[in-house]
Amino acid sequence: MTKTIKKKDIAHQIHRQVGIPCQEAVLIIDEVLHQMTETLAQGKKVKLSSFASFVPHDKKKRIGRNPKTLQEAVITQRKVVLFKPSYQLKRKVNL
Repeated sequence: MTKTIKKKDIAHQIHRQVGIPCQEAVLIIDEVLHQMTETLAQGKKVKLSSFASFVPHDKKKRIGRNPKTLQEAVITQRKVVLFKPSYQLKRKVNL
């Protein structure tokens, strides 16, 4: 069974464990995500120790193929973010 964790869920956990109001926790989460987004948009790496690194990466233009019709199409150049889990995260996930 899959469970989606939302910002609201994280804010409630912060509220329970730290004691700050949920609305304040949501603002903190939003600011952290904003800072991460801005840093990645500038082409810089974001590292969260013991969790993961987020690395911006440029993908070149290439020819792709629609798997249903087999028709070729040009996939434009774009930026993507690579997620690289830390060793600690890999260990916890693979228990």
